[in-house]
Amino acid sequence: MDERLQRTARKLLRPVWFALVVLMLGAAGASAQRFQYDYGGPACRESGRGGVLRASTGGYLTVGESFSVNAACQSSDIYVVRTNNDGTRAWTRTYSIGTYDSALDVEEVFNSCTGINGFIITGVTDNRGQPACPASRDVFLLRIDDCGNVLWANTYGAANSDEIGWNVDEAISGSPNFHTSRGDFIVAGSTTLNAAPGTRDGYIIRTDCNGNLIWDNTYASPFGRDDYFYGVTETRQGVPPGQPGSNPPAGSNTFDIVACGGSNGFCCGGGSYDAWVVRVDGNTGAIGFAPQNSSLYVGSRDEDLRSVEELQVAPYNANLAFTGTTSSNSPNREVYVLQTLADPCGFVADRAFGDLGGNADEGYWIREVPIDLCADAPAGTLVLTGYLNPIPGAGFGAADAFVHLCSPGTLAGITTTIYGGDRDDWGWSVAPVIQNVPCYTSGYIVSGFTQSPSLIGPDPQQLYLIKTDCGLASGCNSQNYTPVEWQPNLQRCCQLPNLRPIGLQCSPSASSLRQCWQHLLCYLFDGVIFCPAPCQTC
Repeated sequence: MDERLQRTARKLLRPVWFALVVLMLGAAGASAQRFQYDYGGPACRESGRGGVLRASTGGYLTVGESFSVNAACQSSDIYVVRTNNDGTRAWTRTYSIGTYDSALDVEEVFNSCTGINGFIITGVTDNRGQPACPASRDVFLLRIDDCGNVLWANTYGAANSDEIGWNVDEAISGSPNFHTSRGDFIVAGSTTLNAAPGTRDGYIIRTDCNGNLIWDNTYASPFGRDDYFYGVTETRQGVPPGQPGSNPPAGSNTFDIVACGGSNGFCCGGGSYDAWVVRVDGNTGAIGFAPQNSSLYVGSRDEDLRSVEELQVAPYNANLAFTGTTSSNSPNREVYVLQTLADPCGFVADRAFGDLGGNADEGYWIREVPIDLCADAPAGTLVLTGYLNPIPGAGFGAADAFVHLCSPGTLAGITTTIYGGDRDDWGWSVAPVIQNVPCYTSGYIVSGFTQSPSLIGPDPQQLYLIKTDCGLASGCNSQNYTPVEWQPNLQRCCQLPNLRPIGLQCSPSASSLRQCWQHLLCYLFDGVIFCPAPCQTC
């Protein structure tokens, strides 16, 4: 079994549950476990702008930001919600590093060098008013244990510049020759340090398991315009025979890093933003042997990419899948899906969907279903979330969170379901949930935010958590929707960026408060034994 599937299996199985699996799976096979919850304080804004995952020790975990700790709603804190398997609160906490903190992604830690696993969170913190670190916005990494206790916090970036960490991954490879190893953390985002005024450069960081910086690089287009990364992953597979780079030179690292985002600084972009993919060596951050490369996907107007997934299921294993936005064939933004070979210059397919009208639609997160999940989702199916503005009369009102399934290779849509209320509701992240341990049923877990008074009352915005069944139904506020689909056929442009390190980090103090916020929207429980997550604190 390859490393990625082993990682998936560790997320889905725990030895202490194994004896129960055999006894319970048959009885629970036809059951459904669906819910919608919102989380947050009663008067200020919360969002789930980070990742969502099913924890190996039980329950779900998602991250975002909360303004509710400050009575005037004027500063934000990192917000972490840990639920039981049925969506009820196990524990929720807010964490403060700077004046304004926002968590943008989370990963479960499986290879801790200290023996304490838990979670790693990244995002952005504003250090102004915090004397421990330079006064600026910086990338942060926050390490917590399984119960939410702080293990350490670090920031990365320079004074008088803005750095943001959008996505984090835990490495499973490394080389002692380069001081990299399994259990390192990789973050992608953006920085303004070496950029022209009003612009950014792409930024990738690699730290050891204690947050000590191993290397960082900025990635800039040659004309000093705006460049940035949103998504990152460490590749888990060597390149299959027949694809470029299938026989790299001895000693090169086949576990590369792939980052995606947008750029308007290359000559082929014509002044608009282009979807941008960069594949670099995991040991150094440099572009060396194929399939390491840099590619833009170019249309007549703006495109960018928000999330990346390396595919593990044959026949598309080692391909790369992305989601983001395109506006080249529409009056406004539409959801964009892209599949490439391991070399991002090797185009496989692209697809767009939305209302093909004046309202924006965006894709934020893409994942592969690793094993057969449901009748409509065999292994290799791609699942996306974001938000759609359905045509008038077809949705709940304003923007709706969505889950969309599509087929690899063609990226043709299989089914789409939308969720929400009478105002804006967005999905930020999604993960497949596989019924191979007790307490879970197959389906999908989605995190985002809701602004709909019909769901949350007068509160301006809450973190929104949705669990669906195989048919994408959540039990309430969900309906099937058929968006318009087409093939944009964006043009490729392969040009290498300029690289430059920053090399700065700081260790601020991190404080934490327990919170007891939750509100049930709906819950359908059909015969699955309830199993709470550990460390219930409220």
